[in-house]
Amino acid sequence: MNAELEARLNKTLSDYAVTDQHVTRQRKQEHRVIPGVHVLENYREVRVVSVEKAQALAIALSETARDRGFNTEISTVRDAVVLDISRLFVRFQRIAFYVPFGTNKSVTPKNGVAGPKRYQAAIVIDDVGYDRKPLAQFIALGIPLTFAVLPTAPHAVSIAQEIHAHHYAVMVHLPLQPSDLKNNPPAADTLLLTMGKDEIIRRVDQQLAKLPFAVGVNNHQGSAFTENGERMHWVLSRIKSRRLYFLDSHTSANSVGPQVARQLAVPVRSNDTFLDNEDSVVGIERQLDVMMAQALKRGDTVAIGHYRRKHIIEALTNKLPEFQKKGIELVSLSALYP
Repeated sequence: MNAELEARLNKTLSDYAVTDQHVTRQRKQEHRVIPGVHVLENYREVRVVSVEKAQALAIALSETARDRGFNTEISTVRDAVVLDISRLFVRFQRIAFYVPFGTNKSVTPKNGVAGPKRYQAAIVIDDVGYDRKPLAQFIALGIPLTFAVLPTAPHAVSIAQEIHAHHYAVMVHLPLQPSDLKNNPPAADTLLLTMGKDEIIRRVDQQLAKLPFAVGVNNHQGSAFTENGERMHWVLSRIKSRRLYFLDSHTSANSVGPQVARQLAVPVRSNDTFLDNEDSVVGIERQLDVMMAQALKRGDTVAIGHYRRKHIIEALTNKLPEFQKKGIELVSLSALYP
């Protein structure tokens, strides 16, 4: 009975263009109903782009289940729209639809009148995975940061899971070969220009698999690798197969990453500003001013800061009121992609 229901629900999800890539967590749990009788409950978390989409999906799936004689209940649990499907007081399915923090895209006004011009800015925090201590401070800022997790770092998986549990967006911070290997020692499992196609694909797949709930990829270092069109094609083909977006960190002015991504129809953006190359409060605040100016000029902008910089939390805390005063909305990076 549950298998047939699940097949029908999956068909409805497919009709709404929800794929396995949107399912960020899934588990099955066996419940004892009466002695000798057990029921398997399926629990899923599904990532969506807006609250409206979450509500529409919950209603559509509820109708699918009711048509087959099940009872349904839609509720809001924390920041998710939750659908419970049961029969005779036994729950068979629970599906939670959530919008990653900062990615809720506004809907067009029903009267068709455009509102005031919107300015948006996304901040990506790189090099996550070595130390969990700064995470609480970043979360306490209360803004929709996007965290780029280095999959080879010692605590990458556990920290990424905690970030994901707080409904912040996680990216894979993929290590690529820098130009100056002597002064920029590469991270473990860095993709090198001397590697062949099979080895590069193996390493990309291996690192993407460590963070299955990631929504995108950006490059760690990579000033040499991103200039090589053939190898970027191999990497971006794997990113496309996972339906992830790509952010070129812009460690090289000659990067071909955006060009190759567009050729492959991979959603792509480029970093506009590094916030903390100078790790001082004054220096980071100066870069945040640059970021705000770019948002006001272009409509939106992307900047990268670093997880282990000493002064980035203080600088962000000082400058956040200015974003609001200037009418610049801080959003998750996903919100800037089509």
